[in-house]
Amino acid sequence: MRKDWIKIKNYYISHDISLEELAKKYKASISAVRLHSSQEKWSELKKKKHIEIEQKVEKKITEKEVDRKVKANEQHIELFDKGLIVANKLLDLYLNELNSNKKRKKLANAYNLDFVMKAIANAQKGQRMALNIDKEQSENAEPEIAVIEGLDFDKI
Repeated sequence: MRKDWIKIKNYYISHDISLEELAKKYKASISAVRLHSSQEKWSELKKKKHIEIEQKVEKKITEKEVDRKVKANEQHIELFDKGLIVANKLLDLYLNELNSNKKRKKLANAYNLDFVMKAIANAQKGQRMALNIDKEQSENAEPEIAVIEGLDFDKI
C-alpha cells in the first residue's frame, strides 16, 4: 500500500512527535520515514513552523496588551474629565459664596481653595499623561500654582 508522504510530513511538522513514533503511527518503516525526512528537510520545516506559531502568539499577546492599555487609558481620561467637572462645580460654589454678602463663609477659605486647585492640577496632569501630552515632563513635577493672598476678593 502506497503511503501518503505529504500527510505524514504535515503531521510531523505540526505535532510534537519523533520520527520513530511517526513511523509506528503510519505503519511505515523507520528507514523510509528518515529518508523522506532527510530529503525534504522536515526538521527545518518543523522549526520554521514553530517559529511562525511563536511569532503569531507573540503578536496576539502584544495586540491584547495594547488593547488593554488603550481601554485603561480611555477610562483614566473619562475619570479625569469627571474630576475636572467636580472641581469646576466646587469652584463655582466657592465663588458664589465669596461673592455673597454672608459674613460666615463655609466653603470660601484658603484651605478649600488650595484643595480644589490641587485637585484641578492633578486632574490636568493625569489627563495630559493619559493623552500622551508633554512626554518629557516628569511624572512627579508639580504644576505651579499662584498663592492667593488673604480672602479679600479684590486681592484674588
